[in-house]
Amino acid sequence: MPTDKETEQAAPSSGSSPILVLPVEITTEIFTHCILDSLDLVGQPDPNAAPLLLGCICNSWRSIAEGSPELWNVLKIDRFEITTTLIEAWLSRAQALPLTLELKAREYDWDGDEEEEWDTASVIPILKRHSLTWCEVTLVLPLQQLYLFGSDLALPRLESLTIYTDSLSARGQPCNAFRNASALRQLILGQAAHLALLQLPWTQLMSFDCARPSSLEEYLTILRHTPNLVKSTVSIGHQSYHLPNVSPLTSFRSLSLDTHISQTLDILDHVSVPALEVLDLARILFSGRILVSRLHRSLSQHNHRLRILHIRIDHEVPRTEKFIRLLEIQPMLEELHLIEGSLDLLIAVFQRLSDGSPFLPHLRGVAGSPPVYVPEITTKFSTTLDTLGDALAARWTAPPESFAQIRICDFFWYADASEDLDSIVVAFRPRQAQLVALGINVSLGWDEVHNDSGGLWDNYLLV
Repeated sequence: MPTDKETEQAAPSSGSSPILVLPVEITTEIFTHCILDSLDLVGQPDPNAAPLLLGCICNSWRSIAEGSPELWNVLKIDRFEITTTLIEAWLSRAQALPLTLELKAREYDWDGDEEEEWDTASVIPILKRHSLTWCEVTLVLPLQQLYLFGSDLALPRLESLTIYTDSLSARGQPCNAFRNASALRQLILGQAAHLALLQLPWTQLMSFDCARPSSLEEYLTILRHTPNLVKSTVSIGHQSYHLPNVSPLTSFRSLSLDTHISQTLDILDHVSVPALEVLDLARILFSGRILVSRLHRSLSQHNHRLRILHIRIDHEVPRTEKFIRLLEIQPMLEELHLIEGSLDLLIAVFQRLSDGSPFLPHLRGVAGSPPVYVPEITTKFSTTLDTLGDALAARWTAPPESFAQIRICDFFWYADASEDLDSIVVAFRPRQAQLVALGINVSLGWDEVHNDSGGLWDNYLLV
């Protein structure tokens, strides 16, 4: 931190700096816009980065910056040590504002292997002293360091908690530091936890994500204790043989699955989610035939009415009639994204959208990202574009009481470079321009970086 003498020497005269005579409120607002959304302190704080930089200009700016709590309510501490004096000063300057904190004592490489870690024993007591204002907290710590938070912290404002740590098995010592977080609604775990070990107000959670692969049994056990869950994203990496049944989750609306195990779809057989609206299967890596068959059985038996479906057909493409039947039992669908799959599946969907039949009457967004093989370029690829154009035009001009207008369409393929393919795309561009002129957001081109997540639209409809 600069000394008073240093700041006085750096201070410009008020006559040459009109900004120095602005009202404090305006100066504070300007300072707030200078702060990046993410503040990373790595090693010793960088004096060339806001908000510390603001205190180096002059005494006046230093006073305003240190007295503006909105400049200090985000603190991210990496795995390298920083001074505890600065951490205390930083958090104190935030005053009573809700805090966003991130403490990383460990990093993982791309293979999930642990890298160097450092001891947070001197930092955690400082964070605990400010627990009354915690709002969003991320902890990447060895389990033994997680225990340093002690028991029953006062956490009246904690809404979101993220924990990446060692295995939270039933044989460990209970971690009960966060069980009194009365406002906690969102939980993100690196891996599934045994509920007796990680003691939390599970029943009040509305959002639960688990990043690392867990078993289906572990996930269903968590669902049994989260009756108010609204959305969840989970990775299933292990088979299970004794699956518990779960009472109906009447508020559950959004489920995203990441797995290569077909048994994962048993989730829909062991838990009733009558309000389910969003099903994201963009990270499914098993047979498309099995996926469509199992999905048809589960969705038809439990009378689900999905609003959003992202589905990946990784290999073993199902017959088009079976895929169409799956979509026919979802008449409320508003957004459909087919990842990979085939041109045949897309052609079948587009043809049904334009034939006047009551097929997906509420659809407002459609996307596809298929592979295109060389023999398909001059036959199926050109047909796909033609049927796509027909579908969009038909739904746009259809009676509004019969069909919704499709307002967004993303079509990104991946294929080897080909002059034939280029010429087909160029020939379709005038029709694309006509559709855009109508008001349809039509995007098409090469999928240069194939996106496994299926997230082309970034929250257009996906909730």
